[in-house]
Amino acid sequence: MIGKKQEAFAYFRGWSMKNKDRQLIIAAKHGDIEAFEQIFKKYQPIIFKLQKEYYLRGYDYDDWLQEGQIVCYNSIKSYDLDKGLSFGYFFKMNFQRHIFSVIRRQNALKRRVDVQSVSLEGKIAQGGDFFTVKEDNDALVALDYVLIRDQLQTFDTQLSDFERLVFHHYVKGKSKENISEELNCSLGKVRNALDRVKRKLREHINC
Repeated sequence: MIGKKQEAFAYFRGWSMKNKDRQLIIAAKHGDIEAFEQIFKKYQPIIFKLQKEYYLRGYDYDDWLQEGQIVCYNSIKSYDLDKGLSFGYFFKMNFQRHIFSVIRRQNALKRRVDVQSVSLEGKIAQGGDFFTVKEDNDALVALDYVLIRDQLQTFDTQLSDFERLVFHHYVKGKSKENISEELNCSLGKVRNALDRVKRKLREHINC
């Protein structure tokens, strides 16, 4: 008798929780912020569980929460209450797909940065210009320069003030001769600085 009562209570409790979720999801679909916050808080453990399973470069605790919040919001908007799929599973599936998408973007960007970095190292070794600056190529030069600066965030810290100055001039497409004139120093000093940059860049890429 006691067992049947416990079974009935468990069934009722499960039904009550599902019904509450349903009401919260409906409210959140209509813009109820408090309802959304309750749902997000309930399903946060999914975010933390996936955080332990996957690594996203540069993402900290707050970044994961922010990504989870965006995916949770979009999941609520697209969730079909009549399909019988639990929202927890639906959210987890969507968040996992989102993580895979972020990882693919990061890997693609890393490959591009690696190619740019190796190209820069090779051009320094050959004594040629990294970028061929043309009138119609300014946007490409700017994009590549920003890409290197943004993605090799720690590289600058490994350079001396003079090396950093020479490096920044060089990746903008300036020749060693132009750099020596602008910085009012000898061509040999510029070449030596670029040699040191080349060595440090190789170490940075391989670390």
